[in-house]
Amino acid sequence: YIGGEEAPIRYSSAQASDNLSVDEGTIALIYHEYSDGKIEAFFERKPSTHREYPNKLTLIGGHKDAPDYSPDITLLRELGEEIEGPGLEVLLNAYRENGMDYKTIRGYAAGKHYETHIKVIKIESAAGWEKVKQSRLTEGDATFLPLEKIASKKAEFAPDYFGLITQYFKEYHPTQYALASS
Repeated sequence: YIGGEEAPIRYSSAQASDNLSVDEGTIALIYHEYSDGKIEAFFERKPSTHREYPNKLTLIGGHKDAPDYSPDITLLRELGEEIEGPGLEVLLNAYRENGMDYKTIRGYAAGKHYETHIKVIKIESAAGWEKVKQSRLTEGDATFLPLEKIASKKAEFAPDYFGLITQYFKEYHPTQYALASS
């Protein structure tokens, strides 16, 4: 309710100008756990010309487009748009087989409401992970970091991403996170 009247929130793409709209998107934390327990994650380093996050590490994903009827569809579309090479099929299959909803973050910034869905894609096989590592990104640079390096690169991550990533690994891989952080 706004001013005593019901005001519906409309879901729209990033181009919407109505301050009642929700800027919705979906991003994915993509990683592999090696047989020795070490973890490596896949990030995108945005180009220096990127409007929001120049030279920053981010998760793969993006804004909801009008035809996207769910966060899952948004993510699958974004993966297809952003990733080229043999790893795309591995990622799509892994998401269909074991993709996980991690959390949804809602807030208000820069005069807009936003809602970001965070998904997790764990690549189970080492062979599949090697294919993912051969991937190219259409916009930024593919960056693969072991868990122990993530902790030392806080300043290189886009705002809010570092905390989100470390929280996930603390919750779901506490032993590896503790070892990597020491």
